[in-house]
Amino acid sequence: MTATQPPSSSPADTPGAPEDRRARKARQTRNALATAALELILERGLADTTVEAISERADVTRRTFSRNFTGKEDAALDFVRGDGDRINALLRARPAAEPPLLAYR
Repeated sequence: MTATQPPSSSPADTPGAPEDRRARKARQTRNALATAALELILERGLADTTVEAISERADVTRRTFSRNFTGKEDAALDFVRGDGDRINALLRARPAAEPPLLAYR
């Protein structure tokens, strides 16, 4: 009978560790899709932008698009998601009596 060994942690599981190749490629693909979505929407408008066009511009399949995003709007808004938490933290740090528009500046 052999003793069970604890699962080994990969470098990517350690906070502050370098990103492994798979995670880096996934992040690059997601960024390429988000960039393509934003560019096409700015060029053509939302109604005239398709998921197929976004996928083609990012040089991936539609299936890859669907693994990353629920739709073109989701892809286009990807860049602001990370900023939302940072902006909210900065706004919460402002004086409570300060008018919201002034705090936002």
